[in-house]
Amino acid sequence: MECLSYCLAEKIDLQLLEKNARALEIYKVSRQSQVIILDPIGLRGVCFIFSNGAMVTWGLKRYQLRPFLNLVAQSSSQLLAKPLFDGVSYCKSDATKIVPHEYFNVDLLMLEEIDLETTLSLSYGFSQSIKLKYFEEKLESLIQRYLPMTQKLSKTGKMFASRKKVQKIISEILTAKAELNLTSDFLYAPKFFWQHPNLEENFFKLRKYMDVQVRAETVNEKLNTLNEIFLMLNSYLETQHSYRLEVVIIILIAIEIIFNVLNLHL
Repeated sequence: MECLSYCLAEKIDLQLLEKNARALEIYKVSRQSQVIILDPIGLRGVCFIFSNGAMVTWGLKRYQLRPFLNLVAQSSSQLLAKPLFDGVSYCKSDATKIVPHEYFNVDLLMLEEIDLETTLSLSYGFSQSIKLKYFEEKLESLIQRYLPMTQKLSKTGKMFASRKKVQKIISEILTAKAELNLTSDFLYAPKFFWQHPNLEENFFKLRKYMDVQVRAETVNEKLNTLNEIFLMLNSYLETQHSYRLEVVIIILIAIEIIFNVLNLHL
């Protein structure tokens, strides 16, 4: 069986999603902290949809997911142009753990209990991991778009961008940092575990296996480095602008002196 994780949007309006899902009358709908639980009537499996834009399904085939994807599309105005995907296989075992598959290049999740609470506790971890993948790709896009500017500067000694352009880039980097650190939940366990402390170990085991903490710190460090580079470029452009102003002022003063001297001789 498969557990499939998707990042579909920047954010999902859970209140609207719940309303839309109940109107269809084909799901058993319930709600937990930051997540809507959809149990499709007539299908074996469950779907968890998170406010952070992630969707995690258990026991559902990929061809069965279209109704869930449509539901998310109706409940978010911030859909991603290209959804992100990850998946693991899972099976019943005598202990809960996640390991690389013995023969295939996939992860295998072994579960002591395959019930709603266990799968939800792990889904919080999967939702964080796939959302973090969104930030990693966003960072990679920033690097690919803007780092060539610094490479041109190092080769030619000239900056081929305006101060306004550089300030816009700095703003974009800071927005990504704020989104990662202020509106995301990578730094703490969800409120669900306040009521289910016995399941918190599953969540942290999965986070550790998926390197969520390390990956979040790496993205932060790279964003900080990128921000510092463009702050330096902005300072370089400001210095150039100040130098040009000084040259203009000196020229104007020189012209004024010349006119004064000419008037004196006349």
